[in-house]
Amino acid sequence: MRSVSGELGDRASLPGVALFDKHCASCHNGQVYKAPHTTWLEMMPARGIYKAMDGGIMSTQASMLSKEQKILVVEYLLQERFTQESISPNYAMCEGDAAKFTDFDQKEITGWGTDTSRFVPPSVAQLALEDIPRLKPKWSFGFPGSMRARSQPTVAMGAIFVVSQDGTVEGY
Repeated sequence: MRSVSGELGDRASLPGVALFDKHCASCHNGQVYKAPHTTWLEMMPARGIYKAMDGGIMSTQASMLSKEQKILVVEYLLQERFTQESISPNYAMCEGDAAKFTDFDQKEITGWGTDTSRFVPPSVAQLALEDIPRLKPKWSFGFPGSMRARSQPTVAMGAIFVVSQDGTVEGY
């Protein structure tokens, strides 16, 4: 059980338990091969679970649930309050020239789909082999409400694009 601010208490008494049992448990308690087990759902971020039900991969299965009922399911799984911050986290955004992308250049495409080796040519990376030992982190990125990135980074238009666990696409 998560021990966080906003904890809801006894899981068995939460209103979402009946909704989960009726609409979700038959797949997420191990009966459907590709459905993540309830144990995995409990480790997911609230936004990811909610988005899966509200317009995502589980939207058909959750179509009979109201917004409030979807929130009750999330609260049952995570045993914590689902807040507005859960739906729309605050992201730090680049400003000024850092927020602008360059024109699309087909020659800059790297990563999955064009080169499975993940090789980035020196002309795109703007690095020489002898530069690599001297590299130091200049910045990093994170996804509020997510535990991991969902894809390999893609370099294009003077930026790095990454997709979070909940499907949010970020460009840096």
